[in-house]
Amino acid sequence: MFQDKGQLLFEDKWPAMRPNILKLLQQEPVTHLEWQELFYSVHLVCLWDEKGPPKVKDALKDDIMEFIKEAQQVTNIILAVEHRSFVDIVCKNVNLRLLTCNSEFLAM
Repeated sequence: MFQDKGQLLFEDKWPAMRPNILKLLQQEPVTHLEWQELFYSVHLVCLWDEKGPPKVKDALKDDIMEFIKEAQQVTNIILAVEHRSFVDIVCKNVNLRLLTCNSEFLAM
């Protein structure tokens, strides 16, 4: 938990901090206690770990980038489904019009 100098390490605190970070990213509720513990843990890491602030920043950046990537994948899936549905509707309408025109032509 502590370095030789008695300092708190980012690596010791991050596993407990990360679940609440992910909840916040996903806009899930966090309790008042979870929020306070997260704030306090970040404060301790930034005070006691020499490289704490950049480590917190990098870890947050990684989680945020992963969250964005996942959100883009979901968005792409939704767009693909909507596009497929749109194409299906257009094709059905075109086929219906072709059949109507064909039957009118044959009736002549």
